[in-house]
Formats: sequence, structure tokens, C-alpha cells
Amino acid sequence: MINLPFIPGFKPIKHIEEKNMRKNQTIKLSCSLLLAGILLLTAGCEKIGGKYTVEYEVTGNATFVSYFTPDGEQYQAGVSTPWAYSFKTSNENQSISLRAGSGGSTVYVRIYLNGDQVLSDSESGGLTAITGTYKISDFL
Repeated sequence: MINLPFIPGFKPIKHIEEKNMRKNQTIKLSCSLLLAGILLLTAGCEKIGGKYTVEYEVTGNATFVSYFTPDGEQYQAGVSTPWAYSFKTSNENQSISLRAGSGGSTVYVRIYLNGDQVLSDSESGGLTAITGTYKISDFL
């Protein structure tokens, strides 16, 4: 090995390589931790938005609807058709129900759970189409 004279600010190549190696290991560890955190967060996303998607749909000639909202309240409103409303929930005990009435024409109501139709009804002549009241757990 050749002994070089002392030069201020000069660092041997071996020292620089060791420092760079430690930096690279720190970067790799940081990236690994970041990736692990992202995976953990995305694994819990289903619970944040809810694992059940409820969709209410009314077609035909309806003038009003009545249905359960995600907070469990029954809501009524005047509407024009076609009409749809959807929400996500993780609550298996969530009540679901849909009623729609018309001024004499035929009206159709449908409820979908995660894209699959689980309830439907139709009426004509001014009668109200009603699905009945159920809980999500009734369809699991």
C-alpha cells in the first residue's frame, strides 16, 4: 500500500465507499418502510369506505321515493325518474328499504347489494311499489 502525504480535506476512496454504502442502506430501509406503510394503509381502505355498496334504483314514472340513508334515517323526497342513490357502509345491520309512488303509471323499484339485485317490486295504477324493510345481513 502506498502512503500518501496528508492533504487537508482529502478522504481515502475506501472511506467514501463506506459512507455511500451506509447511505444506500438507509435509502433502501426507508423505501422498504414506506412501502410497508402503504400496504398497511391500503389493506384497511375497505373498512374506511365500507365493504357493502347499497344502490337504490327507481324507473318508470315515480313522483316520490322513501328510503333508508347510511345513518339509518328514513328519507322521503319528490323525484323524477330514472332515479338512483348509492352509498357504502360496513354495517351489516344497516336497514335497506325503498318505496316509490306514481300518479298512475307503472313504477319499478330495485335494491342492489354490491352490484347484485337483492330486492325489487313494481306497481301500476297509482299504487306504491315497496321492497319491504330488510337488513344487509339478510342477504349475506
